[in-house]
Amino acid sequence: MFAQEALLRARNPRTQKILGAGQIINACEKLKLQHQLDQRARQTAILGASGTMFRAAQRSSSTFFPIPSTIQAICLRTTMEAAERCNLPMSRLVFEVVETEKIPDMDHLRQILDYYRTRGVGTAIDDMGAGFSGVTTSLR
Repeated sequence: MFAQEALLRARNPRTQKILGAGQIINACEKLKLQHQLDQRARQTAILGASGTMFRAAQRSSSTFFPIPSTIQAICLRTTMEAAERCNLPMSRLVFEVVETEKIPDMDHLRQILDYYRTRGVGTAIDDMGAGFSGVTTSLR
């Protein structure tokens, strides 16, 4: 096993049904809470990776959305701080950029990926080939 992926799920408080990532993301987009969701999801993935549930896996992966640079700086800093608080080696983390989203600023995305790589965090493209193939081509 290479890694376990931390998947985004929530429970509807009224119906108790499990909501998938698409439903959660759509709701957050309507409420303009995408960056809060992204940040919380990364921190929760780190917490899970540091716990006993993920000890068998060499790595834990989590998807992220490249958000505006002013907000992204805060997300990057708090992500690294969460890993440090959990004493989680950065080499156990893999962050996957969402390929199904159109990325308007490829230079910004490169900076995010470079930031993670220089800190020892693995990077990948989530669901490669399923979305905007320009992400894959532009990052070469």
